[in-house]
Amino acid sequence: CYAGHAPRTEQFFQREGTPLQHRHITDGDGFRVADPDAPHPGACRLLAVGDSFTSGLYVEAAEAWPAVLEALLRARGYRVRVDNGGLQGHTIAQERVEVLSRWAALRPQVVVVGRSSNDVLDLAGLLESGCRVGGALPTEFLPSLPDAAQDLRLVAGAMEARARLHVMTGRLREALRNASPFPDTQRCAAAEDAYVAEARDLARVAARAGSRVLFAAFEHTSCGGAYTLQDGAAFERRLAAAVAEEGARSLDMKEVLVVTPEAVSYTHLR
Repeated sequence: CYAGHAPRTEQFFQREGTPLQHRHITDGDGFRVADPDAPHPGACRLLAVGDSFTSGLYVEAAEAWPAVLEALLRARGYRVRVDNGGLQGHTIAQERVEVLSRWAALRPQVVVVGRSSNDVLDLAGLLESGCRVGGALPTEFLPSLPDAAQDLRLVAGAMEARARLHVMTGRLREALRNASPFPDTQRCAAAEDAYVAEARDLARVAARAGSRVLFAAFEHTSCGGAYTLQDGAAFERRLAAAVAEEGARSLDMKEVLVVTPEAVSYTHLR
């Protein structure tokens, strides 16, 4: 249910039946980088979390939006580093765990939670698969796992990340064969409730530790074939109000992206 990339690893895979290729290299903290040995200083540290949209699936590490954001800020004179903690298939439940445990010791000044269109739908799948979502709210950032346990979990996570691509492809093929592949309205509502609760908890604990949290929506939220943009707009308003109570902000980033069909990605910023 909760997986991350192992530190200092390199993974390469190609999407079956397409020319799309992906190379994922991580530094000592498990963040995606172009070169794990290149210096990466910064007086202010931003942590970007999200799914494949944030990780930059099928684009180079320097083209993923966290790296582009860092380059833009540095060009304007800011001494900042932006760590790419995105992972394929992750949704708000895993991101909350990552922020409050695995990367708690980093004490980032800003946490940016990237959200793409399928995050509510993915959370519905997480709930249906039996993963535990939510739970008691810690009063502070949790300590890191012991090294041995952390290494075992992260190695397993790296293997799972590769396998998940094949699983997602299989689900898509199965969905195309079925008449009603998406969750119904009730399931979407439950997933929305869980998403808002997880986001509120993430913002609350991070704020107590001194991190400012920004929830950045890069695509219109969706949750199945019957889910309309009007429904998505209502969800966005509800989420924005909930996280604002904890001092966080929800930003609409849909207008700052350049569509790149050749990469099947929207990770390029204007």
